[in-house]
Amino acid sequence: MNHTLRSIYKSLLLVSVFLCLCVPARSAAPPSDFKVRAFYLDCRTQVMTVSAIKELASDLSKKEINTLLIEYEATFPFQKHATLCNQLAFSRSEVQDIVSYCTSLGIEVIPLQNCFGHCEYILRHDRYAHLREDSKEVSQVCPLKIEEAKKVFREIFREVAELHPSPYFHIGADETYLLGSCAQCSQVNKSRLFVDYIKAMCEVVKEMGKKPIIWADIILMHPEAVQELPKDLIYVDWNYGWEPDRFGKLDNLLKLGVKMWGAASLRSAPDNTYLTQWMKHFNNLATFLPFARAHGYEGMIETSWSTSGTYGFHYDNGWEIISMQPIRQVYPMSGFQLLIDAYCEAVN
Repeated sequence: MNHTLRSIYKSLLLVSVFLCLCVPARSAAPPSDFKVRAFYLDCRTQVMTVSAIKELASDLSKKEINTLLIEYEATFPFQKHATLCNQLAFSRSEVQDIVSYCTSLGIEVIPLQNCFGHCEYILRHDRYAHLREDSKEVSQVCPLKIEEAKKVFREIFREVAELHPSPYFHIGADETYLLGSCAQCSQVNKSRLFVDYIKAMCEVVKEMGKKPIIWADIILMHPEAVQELPKDLIYVDWNYGWEPDRFGKLDNLLKLGVKMWGAASLRSAPDNTYLTQWMKHFNNLATFLPFARAHGYEGMIETSWSTSGTYGFHYDNGWEIISMQPIRQVYPMSGFQLLIDAYCEAVN
């Protein structure tokens, strides 16, 4: 059997297994529908051309995907904060073209703009170093520097929101593992640090007339002050194939009656250029989507991470960061059509 036939056979086998896992029995009660059926586009280390994004959006729209969540990071065409833009940054007209084209297909584009953790591309610059939780660790904003952060992110949020008419605005807030690291923060409860900072960022989002969205992992880890978060905040429970309470008791959120979306994964750690755990991702769809439906989640996102968000750095004198190199890189998304199709089938 030649290489091509082996590849086709393996693909058909994987689809067969997936369908066996995912198709419910005819007698089963009908699950609730996902109002938001989203696909995630990560532009941090693998940047698609405008034409490629349009081609992807066209394909997704035919499969009833109605939302595209885009994390631009340094590829967004910032103006007041042009320092943040890298050499692959889109132009404003290109972003408008993407959003307009998706809208014509019935796909809403929601931007994700990190403002807490995963802020390496911002905090690496001297202009924003005063916001760091740790002077030599550039991943996280200090949550006690609320007023300074609001001044910066109010401008950043507005630039991003201006090109995205969606009523939703995702502010990230995942993996803030440096909580409580600095001398001042170490004196404050971690849930209090997280909640007070997120409340402030949500205020900025609401000033723009938008609905804020965050990842749910950190508030699940530190739930003591969760009741003080805005009642209209949307939480995204990202589960890539583990037990529901991996980050903390999910019931701490569900019992509050908050709006929940879920997120499965197309590419995630430890996937890299040489390894893709195909069955892990098929099983993720087969187990997590039914769970999310059963618990009334209103949306589902298929994430697709081009990197883990962990970097190595090239420093100049004075610890100025010259460049960032991702620790983990994965095979381009063009190689994952089978999993994309599986997600579209499962979410519908």
